[in-house]
Amino acid sequence: MDIKDSISNFQLNGTRLIKLEIKNDFVNMPEQSEIEMSVNMGNNDFEVVKKNDIFFSNLQLNVTVVVSKKNTEKQIVISLTLEGIFTLQPNSDKEDENKFKQMLLINGNSTLYSIARSHIITASSMSLDSGNIILPMINFVKLIKLKMEEENAENENK
Repeated sequence: MDIKDSISNFQLNGTRLIKLEIKNDFVNMPEQSEIEMSVNMGNNDFEVVKKNDIFFSNLQLNVTVVVSKKNTEKQIVISLTLEGIFTLQPNSDKEDENKFKQMLLINGNSTLYSIARSHIITASSMSLDSGNIILPMINFVKLIKLKMEEENAENENK
């Protein structure tokens, strides 16, 4: 099947790994039943620029994963910052700056997270004699919705 007619007008044009830090107390990854994993992530502030009717933005995703062995202080911590350059070439009046920002938060973050997952698999594989860290898949639509609800609740309590 030819995908030419299905190509999105929202595109990732390039990425760079800005930061990769590893702290590792393990030689081998403990068994799954012996570990606890936490993942934190967030974005740096980003700007949208419009040039020649095309929206541009650099979106940075920060991801930190901590895998700890239960009942010990041993852990492996991998922290990275990944940047993607995204564009939107609007094909209707509905695709404005706000729509692009929404696409960045959902589509942009999910794209960068997929790339971050592969970096973390590779970095953990290279840091351990055996085993690796595979981050869980995330529903970014649900995550963004929960984040907005949380921010709205905080604003109501002020």
